[in-house]
Amino acid sequence: MADFILASGSKARYRLLNSIGYFPEVQVSDIDETRLVGETPYQYVARVSALKATAIAQKNPGKVVLAADTIAVLGNRLIGKAKDAEEALEVLTALSGRRHYVLTGVCLIDKTSKKHQKVVKTIIKVKHLTEAEKKDYIQRNEWQGVAGYFIEGMFGSFVQYLGGSFSSVVGLPLCETANLLKNFL
Repeated sequence: MADFILASGSKARYRLLNSIGYFPEVQVSDIDETRLVGETPYQYVARVSALKATAIAQKNPGKVVLAADTIAVLGNRLIGKAKDAEEALEVLTALSGRRHYVLTGVCLIDKTSKKHQKVVKTIIKVKHLTEAEKKDYIQRNEWQGVAGYFIEGMFGSFVQYLGGSFSSVVGLPLCETANLLKNFL
């Protein structure tokens, strides 16, 4: 039985929710995720997570809906999913030896259609990567996640520092999400 609706097709988000005892119904929203001119990364993840939740809540009045959006940011550049191995290598090279941060916006729409939002920021420092490490990583095809990596895989061995929520980097900040769900289910 579903406690609520997860407005995401992300298997990682679903697994994270399962790990804390939630087994939601899944409905995927089809929204335009184009960044607006002048929109900060923080504003972007908050808006996109709210749009995802709203799209599903409108189809399911009176139900609790949870949505999330995760992005990585290097300087002022949003780093999205790499289109191919070549782009993934460019991203890996850009992240090598540098700090970047990951933002996850979470939006819960309660049974009365009221929105509750959180944005969680996690800072990550990647070690200097050798050409061999980059090549090996690309060949393993783990680059198909947010910002060209899954932190729970080989990329985790490249992380020198993580300040914030590991689960948020995976796709859903569990502490903040659990608190939202406890308050509104």
